[in-house]
Amino acid sequence: MSESYCKKIVTKRSLPESRKSEKNSDNQPYFKKKKKQKKSFSEKKNSCNLEAGRILILLTGRHRGKRVVFIKQLRQSGLLLVTGPYCINGVPLRRVHQKTTITTSSILPISEAHFKVPPFVNDSFFCAKTKEKKVSVDAVLENSEKKESEAKLSEERKLLQRQVDEAALESIRSIPFMKDYLSQKFSLSKNQMPHKMNF
Repeated sequence: MSESYCKKIVTKRSLPESRKSEKNSDNQPYFKKKKKQKKSFSEKKNSCNLEAGRILILLTGRHRGKRVVFIKQLRQSGLLLVTGPYCINGVPLRRVHQKTTITTSSILPISEAHFKVPPFVNDSFFCAKTKEKKVSVDAVLENSEKKESEAKLSEERKLLQRQVDEAALESIRSIPFMKDYLSQKFSLSKNQMPHKMNF
């Protein structure tokens, strides 16, 4: 009886030779650092399709749930410049991200002639100014100068806030119940689904 036998052929795999790690003078492995690529920053395009006077709802921050009035989009950062007004709901002139807001269908009829924001109100206006430390000046003089600069800055902010609020209040008074609408906070109660609501 003839039997056929099959020989099992085992092939040996040839492993690639491992590269020897480069070592420095102290006989320690030397690791090459990756070069960091510099990011090119460019001005943000005006991508939001919001009109001046549109009512927004804030979702984050200390003023979350409050309704604010949209003024304009800042050119450099792309953030939205909004106001409460401050005399109605306590929201000052501030910057917010568009993703952290809900756009409503309500809008204030604001005319561009009466509602103009000065050109110096940009991203650098809201950034904190850092001062160089002076070694040769006495501590008393430093404190007095610091208090004077803070007082001037607060006066400028207050004056700007009044100008913006006065222009917004003119159009708010023309619409009935708009003042009450802005003063009340937005909140969800039981069985209310935000994705089925019309804002």
